[in-house]
Amino acid sequence: MQVETLKITGMNSDQCAVNVNGVLRAIEGVADVSVSLLGSQAQVLFNEKNVNLSALQEALAQAGFGSAVATKAKDQGSCCGGCCS
Repeated sequence: MQVETLKITGMNSDQCAVNVNGVLRAIEGVADVSVSLLGSQAQVLFNEKNVNLSALQEALAQAGFGSAVATKAKDQGSCCGGCCS
C-alpha cells in the first residue's frame, strides 16, 4: 500500500470535498481517503499494484479538480534550520 497527499485546487465548499472523496473512493485499488477542505488536500491510501498516482490525478481532473503531489517537509528533527543548519 502507498500513501500520497495531493494538493487539490478547485475545492471551494463542503460539497466539493464530498465530491473529491467520492471520485477517489470510486477508483479500484483505493483503500482509504481523507479530504481536508481547509488544507485543500486529500490523503489517499491505495494499492500501487492496482492504481497509480497519475490515474488518481486524471480522475480528479475529469471531475473538474486540479491536483499535485504535496511536497514532504524535510525532516530536521527539533531544529528549525535557523541556528543548526
